Amino acid sequence: MARVRTLLLLVTCFTAACAAPGRLNVALSADQLDRELSKSFPVTRSASVVFLELADPKVKLVRGSNDLGLSLRASVGIAVLRLEGVLTVRGTLRYQPDDGQFFLDAPAVSSFEVPGLPAAELPEVLSFVNDVVRTVLPTVPLHRLERGSARWLLKAVKVEDGRVIAELGA
Repeated sequence: MARVRTLLLLVTCFTAACAAPGRLNVALSADQLDRELSKSFPVTRSASVVFLELADPKVKLVRGSNDLGLSLRASVGIAVLRLEGVLTVRGTLRYQPDDGQFFLDAPAVSSFEVPGLPAAELPEVLSFVNDVVRTVLPTVPLHRLERGSARWLLKAVKVEDGRVIAELGA
């Protein structure tokens, strides 16, 4: 863990040196984001007869875009039926300067594939999945900056060379 923090600090310092004065560039790889996200999963929610567990988040970076994608294993339960599938979500990066955390903002379901899910149950399940995605995922931290860097404001964000580059400024 100390190695990861040291490496992250070195990357942050290196990218900060390449930024304009009064700016800080933070470079985050999909692997770094995956490791941070995995600390908050699985996420389990239920309502009436529908059960949903989201696990194994994998960040998908969208080159040339401010968007991030997430692929998650979705376990769906309806009454006695329990099925496994894949949920993909897309949203934008949001930075919260008061605590130095990055989040997925305005997440929306891109695809939801659960083999064996009865067609008659799909509207209710999909509605529930959309509610969970909209309410839960924006609260799950993708990454947290070290304390010294936390008070910056997000100026720009882009995906470049397989990394999220977040430009922070005063």
